Amino acid sequence: MNSQVMRRLFVLTLTFLVVLLSGCSSTASSSGQTEERPFPEIEASYVEYSYEEILEQSDYIVAGYVASISDTSWNQDSGEYWEETTQEGEFSTLHTAWPVYQIEIVVENVISSNTKVEETLVLTTLGRSPNQDVANSETDQSVSALATDRLSHLQVGDEIVGFLINGEIAWRDPLRPIQSITDSEGTTSFDIGRRNVITFIGNPADSYLIKKNDGIYRSPEGSSLDIAVSLDELNSQIQDVKNINK
Repeated sequence: MNSQVMRRLFVLTLTFLVVLLSGCSSTASSSGQTEERPFPEIEASYVEYSYEEILEQSDYIVAGYVASISDTSWNQDSGEYWEETTQEGEFSTLHTAWPVYQIEIVVENVISSNTKVEETLVLTTLGRSPNQDVANSETDQSVSALATDRLSHLQVGDEIVGFLINGEIAWRDPLRPIQSITDSEGTTSFDIGRRNVITFIGNPADSYLIKKNDGIYRSPEGSSLDIAVSLDELNSQIQDVKNINK
């Protein structure tokens, strides 16, 4: 299976690991006794793309500015925190919500795209919004030190170049039960449902550049890349990559 297909099927090359910790949070039961319940810590790992691969494989490369960044919500239409348990024989699995937030980008320059690009793009990003710490007092859940929290320095008004893709994200449908799926190689996974989204390609910190006072777009803090380009230079680099891969 080639990389173009894999990045769409496996949630944009992002593997989200939900680990139930030995630590617990306290909630009151109907009997008045305090129950201890686990809380999820969420970590993430990314397939690391080279700069050339980012230029080649992005569905959209756009220049614009950040118009808004939403607060953190959870991966279902209501945005509320959720838990669901599935039973396989004598084994049960607790499924918990993933934190998500949206970034609205007003597009001022379409640098590269295979399809028409709307004037405003809304990106869906896994992890904690830079607007706030993730906490849900209603369910007494918390998410600590997200590895996806690599956009905390991105602010409304920032001028950026975004390297974006069309992809899928796990998205709960409360009317549809979670399904256990076993592939041809015997690997079992759970399908909670999916939603089509636009998002950053790979590691978010490698997936955009910020315009500085000198007019040059540079890699943000935390990026594994060290890029500094003007828009003219970026256009030339994209053409060079496309010519090499013809």
